[in-house]
Amino acid sequence: MKFGHQLKTSLYPEWVFYYLAYDSLKAELKTRLTKNQGGWTEDDESAFAELLEKELDKVYSFQKVKSGEIMRRLQAAKQEVEEIIQSNDAQNEDYALLEEELSHIIADVHDLAKFTRLNYTGFLKIIKKHDVSFPFLFSFPCAFC
Repeated sequence: MKFGHQLKTSLYPEWVFYYLAYDSLKAELKTRLTKNQGGWTEDDESAFAELLEKELDKVYSFQKVKSGEIMRRLQAAKQEVEEIIQSNDAQNEDYALLEEELSHIIADVHDLAKFTRLNYTGFLKIIKKHDVSFPFLFSFPCAFC
């Protein structure tokens, strides 16, 4: 399965705008290659690097925001646990609500981890595609690829 298709079928729909624009970057590589009859200039490299950096900033910013939200929710849940423990009149409903909130937090952590893995893989693949076609500045040894 092509990675672009895998990305489209695996992404979390509510976060679709924050994923790496893999297909756009791939199209940009192809367009520049076609436009320059197989040559790759320093201007092409700079323009592609700028696009790649914008995508990285977009993904990183979203991940940072979501991580912060999860941490705040965890802190609030921790505070709630402490209050329930100190309370002499805690009800089963209190525990059920807390359990439900923790389940939502765990699901969000899972979704964010999947988001991270998909984007990480996408960045590696688009850089590899670049390096195979145009061995220029992005080439790097990857011990785990």
